[in-house]
Amino acid sequence: MTNSGGSCHTIPTPSSFLCSNWYHDPFSKGGWSLLTAQATAQTRRVLQEPIVSDHPNDGNGDEGGSGRCVLWLAGEHTNPTQAAMVHGAYQEGVRAAKECLQHWKKETRINEEAVDIVVIGAGAAGLGCAHQLLLQESNGEDKHSDIKRKVVVLEARDRIGGRVWTEPLTIGDSQTFQVELGANWLQQGDANPLASIAKEKLQLRLIDTHFLQPSEYPLHRHVPPDRVDAIMKQFVKRSNQRAGRYAAAAADSDDLNFSTTRAHSTMQDVLDDWLQDLKEGSSSSSSDFTMEEIRHVLEGEILVDAGVPLSKLSSQFGMEPGVGEGDRWIVGGYKQLFDQHLARGVDIRHNCIVTRIDTS
Repeated sequence: MTNSGGSCHTIPTPSSFLCSNWYHDPFSKGGWSLLTAQATAQTRRVLQEPIVSDHPNDGNGDEGGSGRCVLWLAGEHTNPTQAAMVHGAYQEGVRAAKECLQHWKKETRINEEAVDIVVIGAGAAGLGCAHQLLLQESNGEDKHSDIKRKVVVLEARDRIGGRVWTEPLTIGDSQTFQVELGANWLQQGDANPLASIAKEKLQLRLIDTHFLQPSEYPLHRHVPPDRVDAIMKQFVKRSNQRAGRYAAAAADSDDLNFSTTRAHSTMQDVLDDWLQDLKEGSSSSSSDFTMEEIRHVLEGEILVDAGVPLSKLSSQFGMEPGVGEGDRWIVGGYKQLFDQHLARGVDIRHNCIVTRIDTS
C-alpha cells in the first residue's frame, strides 16, 4: 500500500476474516433504505398503509363470511422519523402489531376458535411485531382473550436478525471475537427503546462511540471532529435552503412534512452550489472551510456511509436523522438483544422463503 507521500506499507495476510455484502443479499438487496431525488414527504408514510383483500367467502367455501386478509408492511423503510436504523424497524413492527390487533378487534368472529397471524421475516421489525402480539396477549390487553391467537414467523434464512448479523471470528487457536456483519450501533441514545432494553432489562454492556471521525478517512486528509460537525451542519442548512424548507421548521421537527418545491434537487446539486460559491468568493460560501475539507467530510459522512452517489440522494429528504446521535456499541454483539429478548417464546420457522402471498 502506498500513501500520498510515496511511502510503502506492507499489509500482512489476514489469518481470518469475515465479509458481508448486503447489496447482493437475495433477501435484503441492500443495507438500508435511502430517499432518492424522486421521493416526497409522504414516501415512507404511503408504505405504512395496510393492503386489504376482501373475498365473498370465509375461506372454507361458505358464502357470507368476511374472508378478509390484511397485509401490513413494516421495517425501517416505513418509518418516517427513524429510518435506516434498527430501532426504527423495531418500532414499525410494534406499530404493525398494534394496528393488526385494532383491526382484529373490529371484526366479528363469533364462531372462530383461532386467529392466525403470519409474520414474514425475523428481523427487527418481524420479531418486534411478533413479540408485541404475544406480549399483549399474555397481558390480557385484548377483549377477545378467549380466542386463541397463533403467531408464526417465517424466516428465509437459517438465522434470525435480518440485517443484524453477529458472527464469531476466531483468530489463532483460541481468541474468538463477536463481529458485526450488519448493524453495529444502538443509535439516538436514550430515545432508542432497544438501548433501554439492552441496558436495563438485559444488563448488557454498552460503549459510547464517536461517529464524527470514522476510520475510512485517509490520514493525509484528517479533519478535526468539530470541523466535521460544522461542515455537516452547514451542508444540512444548504440542503434545506435549496429544497425550499424553512430552517426553523427543519430544526424543530424530525417529521418530513415540508415544502415540496424543488423536490428533485440532489445532494450533488447542493455540493456543486457550495463549491461554486467558494470559487466565486460568495458571502454565503462559509469560507472557513476549504474545498478539500468539504469533499473529505461528505465522502466520509455520506458517500462512504450510504454507498450511493450524491447525485441520487434527495437534498430535501435525504438528510434523515440518526447517524452520530448518541451511538452505542453492544459488547458481545447485537445478537444478544435478539436471542435474549425479541425472539424469546416466538414460533420461528427457518428456511421458509416466501415468494408469493395468495389471499384467495
